Amino acid sequence: MKSLQSRLLTHWFYRGPGTSPPAEPRSHSEHQQEPAQELSAALKVGLLVLEGVYLTGLALRELWARLKPPKKVHDVRVVGVGNLVVGGAGKTPCVLAIAQSLTKAGWRCGILSRGYRSQAEHGKPTIIFPEDLAQLPTLTVGDEAWWLAWRTQCPVAVGRDRHSSLNALRAAIPDLNVVILDDGLQQRYLHCDHTVLVIDERGFGNGHCLPYGPLREPAIQLTRFDAWVNNGLQIAHPDDLGPLPRLSAPLRQVGSSWVPLTAWQAPEHWLSVDDGIAQLRGRRILAVAGIAKPEQFFQSLRDMGLAIETLPLADHDPELASRIEQQLQLTHYDHVLMTEKDAVKFFSTHRTLPSEAWALRRDAQCDSEFIQRMMHGPKTPRDLGLSKV
Repeated sequence: MKSLQSRLLTHWFYRGPGTSPPAEPRSHSEHQQEPAQELSAALKVGLLVLEGVYLTGLALRELWARLKPPKKVHDVRVVGVGNLVVGGAGKTPCVLAIAQSLTKAGWRCGILSRGYRSQAEHGKPTIIFPEDLAQLPTLTVGDEAWWLAWRTQCPVAVGRDRHSSLNALRAAIPDLNVVILDDGLQQRYLHCDHTVLVIDERGFGNGHCLPYGPLREPAIQLTRFDAWVNNGLQIAHPDDLGPLPRLSAPLRQVGSSWVPLTAWQAPEHWLSVDDGIAQLRGRRILAVAGIAKPEQFFQSLRDMGLAIETLPLADHDPELASRIEQQLQLTHYDHVLMTEKDAVKFFSTHRTLPSEAWALRRDAQCDSEFIQRMMHGPKTPRDLGLSKV
């Protein structure tokens, strides 16, 4: 199965000699991997047939959306953020950056999250208030929604039906005037006033839809989006991907720090990246990542000069804490390092580990001018006649 997955990723993203093959999770070994063998001709034909079925389903969905358009609200701005490629492209960090910029500009901001693999995903909307996080397990609302509430200090409504979630959020926050939809480009519950496409270093892969390619929808008519955010795409001419929206900005890393799992509510105990590296260097370290691209996190630690052993896990793995504990029973480590999204599973349950554990907190930012232009010019909600906090 792993061999098939490796070949499929290569088929989706590998562009031949001179480019890097897609990163594969590597457990405890640091060896270089050769690009996987190509898919067989018969399998390619089968995937093309399935892509046709998938595209037919998309067409029927679009037809239904035209017959029953997404609901529009008039007193709250709705900003949809998402991507076209399966897997993490950085849309949630982009939501964080936009929410922080809008809040700083005076908007009363809320966030809508599906709450993937959470109890709230298929039930009535659940609202996360930042002040209640310590009593709210991630299993209830999902790790990304919990993380967004913590990092943005904005209320987050969790539920699959985004329109119902928005209504619940408006009832709880009367002066709400803008909401951001995390993974909001493919949903059909709610009309978006502004749409932001996030593109990472993979671009659009081979340009095909699932399962022959990695796209959730065809990469056509990209100018229908209001803006796009560059999260690591490194090509000389981005328009080679197709006509892109004129408004764009990079998602920039503007700072990082180490957060002890036992002191996530006490910033005075956090360490700068350099101080943390000095403390970690020369120690035996287990690096854990239960995200879409774990190798990216592991490589960032290696780039800091840290020697690590790795434990890649499935994205949104609900058993992440137990798997780490099992690994620590087998081998002693001085420190455990993990991503913020993985760490919130410990924050919300007050669970501890026998080894000293740290989360790498990263801060991302979009230019404030980009945010203002995306919102069609006015610098504050007061200019639009909307209430300001």
